[in-house]
Amino acid sequence: MKRSKLQQREQGRWQPLYRATITQKTPEQKEALVQGIVSNFPEYTEAQTRDIIEKSHNEIREVWKNDQYTVMVIKWPPMEGWPPIVQLSIRRNDRAPMRDWRHFQRIKNEIVGPECEAVELYPAESRLVDTANQYHLWCIADPDFRIPLGYHTRTVGSRSFGNAQQRPHEEAADD
Repeated sequence: MKRSKLQQREQGRWQPLYRATITQKTPEQKEALVQGIVSNFPEYTEAQTRDIIEKSHNEIREVWKNDQYTVMVIKWPPMEGWPPIVQLSIRRNDRAPMRDWRHFQRIKNEIVGPECEAVELYPAESRLVDTANQYHLWCIADPDFRIPLGYHTRTVGSRSFGNAQQRPHEEAADD
C-alpha cells in the first residue's frame, strides 16, 4: 500500500528546531492581512486590526523552525505571583491541522526546556480565539515550578498492550 507524503513525513525522524530569521512583512503584505481579517471578522475595524497586527508583530521575540513546524515565541511581561510565561504559537508549515502530543512536548523541550511545564488552554467561549490551524502552549519558564495539575511521576511506554495502542518512542527506536 502506498503511503502519502504526509504519512511518510510523520513517520520520519524528528528534525531539531533551529532559530530562524524573523522577516518583516512589507506594507503591501500588512495591508492584505488587514483586509483579509476585516472581511472575515466584521467585528474588527481596520484601525483595531492594524493595532492588533502591529502589537503582535512587536511581541514575537524568536521564531524557530524545522521541516514540519514554525514556532513563534512570545515572552510575556511578568505577572504578580507568577514565574515568567513564554507563549509558543505553533503551526505546521503547510498550515494543515495537527494534533501530535509528542511533537508539542518536543517543541516545548527544545525551546523552553525539558523540566519546564506548559499548558494548552481551552478557554471560556467569551475568550475563544480560533482563526487558523495554530496552537498555543503557555509555558512556565522556571524549571522548578510545578503546575498543581497532572501526574507526579514519569511513566512512559513504547509498546501497545490490551486495547491500549502506542507507537514506539523515537528514542526507543534508536536502541
